[in-house]
Amino acid sequence: MTHTTIRIPLLALTLVGAAACAGGSNNPPPQTPADQTTTTGANATTPDAPPPAMAPMPGSDPVPSSTSNLGTNTNPSGLHSPLYSTAGTSPGAGAVGAGIPAAGGDSASLSDGQIVAVIQTADQGEIAQAHEAIRKGKNARVKQFAQHMVTDHSAAESKLATLDSSAGITPQENAVTAQLKSGGDQIMGNLKSSSGSDFDKAYIDAQVSEHTQVLSLLDERLIPHAQNADLTKTLQAIRTKVAGHLKMAQDIQSSLTTIK
Repeated sequence: MTHTTIRIPLLALTLVGAAACAGGSNNPPPQTPADQTTTTGANATTPDAPPPAMAPMPGSDPVPSSTSNLGTNTNPSGLHSPLYSTAGTSPGAGAVGAGIPAAGGDSASLSDGQIVAVIQTADQGEIAQAHEAIRKGKNARVKQFAQHMVTDHSAAESKLATLDSSAGITPQENAVTAQLKSGGDQIMGNLKSSSGSDFDKAYIDAQVSEHTQVLSLLDERLIPHAQNADLTKTLQAIRTKVAGHLKMAQDIQSSLTTIK
């Protein structure tokens, strides 16, 4: 029997073995993500990270997270004098009680002559408004209140005139009287342009506003600063009247609102 020797080249065997290894797995070897550690030891690489926050320097203030409107200031009253409060917009011609000095403003002392002038100016303004209400008012309570204002404020005027003569006090115009006159003019302008029930409401609203603020003037600017003892007593009596007038005006104001 003849024996035949078959020689297979070593290179062919090597290629067949490589093909068999490749065919045993369809999954490619896992890839190492670029942002993860790829090696260990001293030469290991790590993903980029944000730089650490800078610590504040000793003694420095931290940076606020937001900004605010610091330094923003408003003068809502619109009255160009430190005698007046800052809580509203500039009063228009129809504003009730416009121009009346409010508590919380300038607390500078007033002389006795200036105090007397303030009360006289307030009296004169309310008497003029009351005469307008007697002439144009429609509501019976409004007209009755207006007549009451004429009587009481005229009596106060007479008492102050007697005091001025006996105590030698001379009324002195000042910033407060100027604003009272300005406010009174605005109110009268509003009353002259109103009629019917609108007039009644405008008049009573003005009286509530005026008496509220004059009461504050008496408590905070006039009575505390009066030097003459008789003037102080007169102001205290006037304060009682003003408080009573305010209560009457508020009651009428409520009734006019209810009638609607």
